[in-house]
Amino acid sequence: MITTLGSPNSLQVEMVTKLLRKGVEGDDLGFPTGWTIFGEFVDGTNDQKVERIPGPAKFYVTYGYNHKGQGFFPEEIREQGVITNPNVVYAEGEVLSSEQINKELEDMDKVALDSGNVADVKEGMVLWQDGIPYKLKSKLYMGISNIQRPKSFLKPSKKKKLTKEIALKNLHDTIDAKLSRHEHKEKIKIMLTKEFNEELSLMKVEAEKKAKAFIEMVTATLKELNDLISLDPESINKLNDLKRYSGTKLGSGETLGRKIGKHMKKLGEIPLDKISYENFLF
Repeated sequence: MITTLGSPNSLQVEMVTKLLRKGVEGDDLGFPTGWTIFGEFVDGTNDQKVERIPGPAKFYVTYGYNHKGQGFFPEEIREQGVITNPNVVYAEGEVLSSEQINKELEDMDKVALDSGNVADVKEGMVLWQDGIPYKLKSKLYMGISNIQRPKSFLKPSKKKKLTKEIALKNLHDTIDAKLSRHEHKEKIKIMLTKEFNEELSLMKVEAEKKAKAFIEMVTATLKELNDLISLDPESINKLNDLKRYSGTKLGSGETLGRKIGKHMKKLGEIPLDKISYENFLF
């Protein structure tokens, strides 16, 4: 059995299985029969997880019991060579006192707080005591885990108009409401605002591509239409000015209305020379 100590019905089970099957032929995943292997699934690109750890997804082995019920730490399992799956990484273990555990968690938070980078936030550690696992999570991680990733605030809604200013305000209001008493609230706000701006920059790049493709499409369509019916250029300032020609068939066989109709509702009243990437952000 392989477990991450999470819900057996979670999406994570599917993702762990997919990872462990990578590069493996047949049904044998390369884990020893009769063993129970505990591990942590780490994937910084998965929006369902709080950590933003860069690099490919990994499955860290944290402990294991053999068929006799004997417990083994990661380094002992690695030395026995009982796991042959190529996608497994072994966690590093050490014996710590309660004071050392607290310091480890505080040091984890300090690294992230000093850098101001949410990618440096670590969940915490898995503590094994008398063969029983406990997940110890840092204060910073617990705070951030209460807030959806900034990209979720940048998703448009059909019911409400969204702008980058509204999206950022929604993020800040959520942090203020959910972390009102958290000691690191303001630093968390700075971290997530930085991530928000990074996500917005990626969206801008895609929006610029869409805007460029749209302008090129409209320019080519106007030229083709003009060849067919000799347009008055001064009469065409926005998409809605073309409604009267909606039934005109273009060279491709489709009508003008079918080709540009889907853009009418959102962009129809915007002057063509004023359309920019911002019209394609949300």
